[in-house]
Amino acid sequence: MWIIPQEQRDEVVQRACASLSAIAFFAGKDVVDVAEQVRMLEQSSYAKAEMAASVTTGDRPHVEGVRMYTHVFSLELRDLLKQGAAGSTGGGKPAVADASCAGVFDLSSGTREVLNKERAETVLKPLLAAGASFVKVKLSGQSFGADSSEVAATALANNAATLKDADLSDVIAGRPEAEALIALKKVLDGLMTAKLDSLDLSDNALGEKGVRAAGDLLKAQPGLKSLTFCNDGISKEAAAAIAEILPAPQNLQKLHFFNNMSGDEGAFAIAHVLARSTSMEDFRMSSTRVMEKGGLALAQAIGAGSKLVKIDLKDNTLGEIGGKALAKVLRNHPNLKHVILSETAIGNKGAIALVKALSETAPHLEVLELACNDITASGAAKMAPFLMAMKCLTKVVLAENEINERGTLAVASALTASGAPLQELDFYQCGVRRLGAQTLAKLASAKGLRTLGLNGNMIPAEALEEIVEALGEEVLGELDENDEDDGGDGDDEEDEEEEDDDDDELEAM
Repeated sequence: MWIIPQEQRDEVVQRACASLSAIAFFAGKDVVDVAEQVRMLEQSSYAKAEMAASVTTGDRPHVEGVRMYTHVFSLELRDLLKQGAAGSTGGGKPAVADASCAGVFDLSSGTREVLNKERAETVLKPLLAAGASFVKVKLSGQSFGADSSEVAATALANNAATLKDADLSDVIAGRPEAEALIALKKVLDGLMTAKLDSLDLSDNALGEKGVRAAGDLLKAQPGLKSLTFCNDGISKEAAAAIAEILPAPQNLQKLHFFNNMSGDEGAFAIAHVLARSTSMEDFRMSSTRVMEKGGLALAQAIGAGSKLVKIDLKDNTLGEIGGKALAKVLRNHPNLKHVILSETAIGNKGAIALVKALSETAPHLEVLELACNDITASGAAKMAPFLMAMKCLTKVVLAENEINERGTLAVASALTASGAPLQELDFYQCGVRRLGAQTLAKLASAKGLRTLGLNGNMIPAEALEEIVEALGEEVLGELDENDEDDGGDGDDEEDEEEEDDDDDELEAM
């Protein structure tokens, strides 16, 4: 086991303090609380060297650990001197609790640290104090190992009587799998007697093993209202474990998954949870490799409730059938305010059915995102009357749909007539040309839009210059992908037979 005796470390800190103070004096720098800052930086540097030694296979020479320790510590001291009173740990400040909000303990604003037991006792000191009564704890960005996790568990247990919100996202990064699972289980055990409203376990590469490590805690939290598993390696097996473990999902109001490899089978498992979550208000399952069958299962489960305010299924290949299924069940959710279905391949028919349903049953809708959905000019034109009926829209995203001039003009006219308090419009790569761009710019000026996305279109140079002058670069953002060589307004080519089919379906909706 790699170790440097404490007396030697204390001597290093004393010498570093003396040297740093002298250098700061002659350099005209003002470094406040030198001893405290140097002590924290030394602890952090030692923890990094200690972890490096523990995760290396074979016997690592003691001298290599010492070299890493001194090298990292010297860099930390250099950055501290550069930034003066601000302090630094690898370009940012050391992990220190943010106490700007009463009852909140937050370590996420500091630079990531690999915490050993000693360092954990320092940074978690407020949680460990007698009589501590924090309501929200966020330990994100700090890596806990087998020893430091015991400190974290004690700290959390010390606040269990008052704790309601635990954000434990990204707390085992860089640890070997075996140690990470042990550390995670220990940290979570510290919450066993708490009565949580919210738990975030994102960015921990949980997989099925991690989910089961969290099983005891999840079973002990029947009143949980918010649960988040983003970027967690939630495979179909992990999703099945979640469905098996959750004791009372009917109390859940928020359930988030993002950037997981769940697929259709994972969606089937989560659909079982969702079907029992009749109080669900905020459901996200984006970028999870769900296809049409999984989308249909989720849609059916969504139909079991009626309280959704926000739904995000972005970046899943739900297809036209999935889009129509969602349109049908979302009619049961009159409180919807955010619908995010970009990159779901719902096509014209799915998009038209969806927008029609929302216009008739979701009067408070504020955000509608349908980017990259194969919507054409014909589809956009058919959506326009329903967009006109939406009086509360603040954000509309139609980027990467080939709606061209006809579709753009139809949508712009509808949004103008709606009287909605728009703040953001995104028409990136939509085939917008001169007249469409000018019409959108007029709309943006009249509404006082914060952002108007027009990049990646075919707007003539002189027209674009007029728009930039009228709205300003702050509203328009980058325009580096615009094709300024467009020869004119051009005509949209539509498939007449497809339009007839769309009309027939629209009448049947």
